[in-house]
Amino acid sequence: MSRRWVVTGAVLVTLSACAGGSGSGGAAESTQPSIGIVSPSVFPTPTGRPPSLAPVAYGPTTLTSGAETCDVELDTATCTVTNTDPRVAGTVVYTWNNEKWGDMFHGSLVQWGRGRLVNSGGAWDGRYSGIWTSGTGDIINFWYVGTGGYAGLSYYMTTEFPQNDLSLQTRGLIFPGTPPTP
Repeated sequence: MSRRWVVTGAVLVTLSACAGGSGSGGAAESTQPSIGIVSPSVFPTPTGRPPSLAPVAYGPTTLTSGAETCDVELDTATCTVTNTDPRVAGTVVYTWNNEKWGDMFHGSLVQWGRGRLVNSGGAWDGRYSGIWTSGTGDIINFWYVGTGGYAGLSYYMTTEFPQNDLSLQTRGLIFPGTPPTP
């Protein structure tokens, strides 16, 4: 099954809502796709284009924001990424893993996976982890390491996707060095 989603902000795809969980800590089957991302009030309404906020340099670091359009499969998503900084724009493929409890009306999950963002200047390889609850929606953090033209740089991105809110936004920071060890 393939679905097309337009999300503002770099995406992390919560490919299924909590559905049919036991509430006792066991993994539950999922039957309904959903998407996970962040919505700070300082960003404009999602349009599928990057927000008008320009990247902000702080010495050797750069604060960014962006948008993604994704094709979602069961446990992967392929997204076209636009961003206020072209170094973190291109195509990204995400994998998705989760452990669920409860159901979509009163439930939670932890989620994790990997992503690879590629463009003509290089690539970003990374990992993410986060949570989803029926009360909060998604809260997800990403850590990427640059390769090719981005060698020596890392990219941290945070996203939230409030429950039943399509204001999909993200913020990230490109910085020199490597991400901390988990």
